[in-house]
Amino acid sequence: LRLPPYYSQETATICEGDEYVFGNETLTMGGDYERTLSASDGCDSIIQLNLNAIDRSFEFIMDTICTGDAYTVLDFTTTEPGIYEIVAENSAGCDSIISLELFNYDSTSDISFTESVTLNLGEALNIQPLSFDQRFVAFEWRNGSGAVIGNNVSLSSYTPVSDEILQLEAFDVNGCSVIVNVSVALEAQY
Repeated sequence: LRLPPYYSQETATICEGDEYVFGNETLTMGGDYERTLSASDGCDSIIQLNLNAIDRSFEFIMDTICTGDAYTVLDFTTTEPGIYEIVAENSAGCDSIISLELFNYDSTSDISFTESVTLNLGEALNIQPLSFDQRFVAFEWRNGSGAVIGNNVSLSSYTPVSDEILQLEAFDVNGCSVIVNVSVALEAQY
């Protein structure tokens, strides 16, 4: 008398590149597998395995940063141009590989001013650049308390009420910026 075999079905999932041990086999690819266990009483057991192999996910990012700026992807941060491979875990728990190619904008643009200016109390300030690169397209002057006081390369008609450091941030066409400080000292007239 021969009894029909006992069947059992299993499902398992691995990540691409991982291994799954199924009896005396080491499996690395998804698919359907079967193995038979012989019993002394003649009642074989057949185990059927549906093995899913989840592919790694890949992403390619090409981007550009301004000199000195930080660039962050997930928990990876850099300030340097280059080619980077970032490995993280995707939603399925498998490797997610991000290839990052990072370039620097050519931000050799420069702007220069007299570093310090002395005025009489109540006198309006008129600051012109000594030189500046025409690639700058936007400007923002801030006073010592951080308030915006001008949006041109030169600053005129500003009357400081105390000694302060003025700051000009000049932006190029790529959004990269250069910051220049001008120290203003006031003298009282007698």
